[in-house]
Amino acid sequence: MICGLKSVKRPNAAKYHDPRPAYIKALLLATGLSVPEVCGLVGISQAALYRYMCPKTGAGGLASYPVQVCLEKLAVDRIKTNNARTKKQIGFASQ
Repeated sequence: MICGLKSVKRPNAAKYHDPRPAYIKALLLATGLSVPEVCGLVGISQAALYRYMCPKTGAGGLASYPVQVCLEKLAVDRIKTNNARTKKQIGFASQ
């Protein structure tokens, strides 16, 4: 789901909520930030984030939809930043 993600979808928990630990972990990795940085930006504790990524069901709860949306936004921002940086490095930046 993160592959090819170019923008954050309009929030709709009924349609897009995906609290699977593997997805939350993929989003964290896609941000390129450390756990403390992500937690500070999202406003959750590190313990909560680790619980959300725990594959054992019932081991501490699932990520809420607002947390998921924040992680998706951070990941998309990183993708956009990297794309802009790459274009600038190879001389395709608009002037």
